[in-house]
Amino acid sequence: MNQNSRNRIDILDGLRGVAILLVLGLHFWELSWWSQSITIFGHYYTLDFITNSGFIGVELFFFLSGFCLFHPLTRNLTNFNWLHYWRRRFFKIVPSYLLCIAILAPVFKASIHDIITHLLFIHTWWPETYGSINGVLWSLGIEVQFYCIFPVIVWFYRRYPIFTSIVVWWIANAYRWYWGFVAPANIDSFRLNQFPGFMDFFLGGILAADISSKLRGKMETANVRLLISMVAIASIACFLALLFNYYEARYQISRDAWLIKYRPWLVLNFLIMTLSLQYSNAFLKKFIANSMFRFMATISYNFYIWHQIIGRKLIEWKIPAYFGSDPHEDSTWQWQFFLFATIISVLAAWTITRFFEQPILKRA
Repeated sequence: MNQNSRNRIDILDGLRGVAILLVLGLHFWELSWWSQSITIFGHYYTLDFITNSGFIGVELFFFLSGFCLFHPLTRNLTNFNWLHYWRRRFFKIVPSYLLCIAILAPVFKASIHDIITHLLFIHTWWPETYGSINGVLWSLGIEVQFYCIFPVIVWFYRRYPIFTSIVVWWIANAYRWYWGFVAPANIDSFRLNQFPGFMDFFLGGILAADISSKLRGKMETANVRLLISMVAIASIACFLALLFNYYEARYQISRDAWLIKYRPWLVLNFLIMTLSLQYSNAFLKKFIANSMFRFMATISYNFYIWHQIIGRKLIEWKIPAYFGSDPHEDSTWQWQFFLFATIISVLAAWTITRFFEQPILKRA
């Protein structure tokens, strides 16, 4: 693998690290209510707009999934090894997922319906199973549903790229618009967060991978890199502006209503940001693909599965200890919990990744 290809993959890992840190921030903020704010010389500064908007990390994961699955096909679309594709997806997703279900199903006294629907990755289809066993597993249901339809999308995209892109984009937006404008009284996370409502994120990743392959070797001059670096900086600023937009509007509009309105803009932002960062200057690449982000990307799957459960159990076990009857009224406990939960989740995710997930992948 040449250095340019390695840099592009590092960028994807960096963005995956950003995605998992967004999710971490949201869930541990929901559990602790810790505000990352400070007042300096009478001026109030806060990072709460990032933690409050961390749900966008899941959308970024879906986008990156589309990119990573389609990227190998850009080199050899006609002779792609689909058997290897299914084997790789199975051994990447299923073992850690089954480990989670095997441990948590007895703990939370999951029903047979819970277990079967989770094993088939269709638990997102029923309200009673959507968030059962482990609340974060809904997104893995969506992910695997995409894996199943991905070969069909590729078949059509290979022959009719523009038509396929329009159809997939239309399905995703029509689905969201229905709940937003035709049946707004019934909108909730269960209905909004079904596979059709995310199809344009997966499509955006596919388009980004396809465009990236066509730009390969054509973006090497200093002037072009300077221009692209400026675009990358602007796309990062727009990403932060979208987070801040939700933060400012969170009391006037529900999260679901905001997502209906802004998911198309998120897809466009992710596409521009991913492409521009791949061909930007070395400083920006290192900024996004830094060691911490890439490490978090490596353990992101198991961190995602376990971090919320770990956080809830720490509160249940009063770790760390807090004063009073409500830990949320103890400001010292808030930041200590955030730190404890993060460290323990990282250690647990690293252990499972290093000694369970990776050995299985190597053998597969």
